[in-house]
Amino acid sequence: MANVFHHSNESCSVKCERFWRRHRGDNDIERLLLELQFGRRAIHDLDGYFESVGLSPA
Repeated sequence: MANVFHHSNESCSVKCERFWRRHRGDNDIERLLLELQFGRRAIHDLDGYFESVGLSPA
């Protein structure tokens, strides 16, 4: 199994574009990507809230 945390010289946007071209149209992959996007947005919103009330991590 490939190490998904391995950093290479290839940019993330290139990897994402290649991944998308390979898997677009796959309902499971598209649903997973939407769920990840939603989760990232929720974390961003929570971070903003905690910063606004002065509870941002040090």
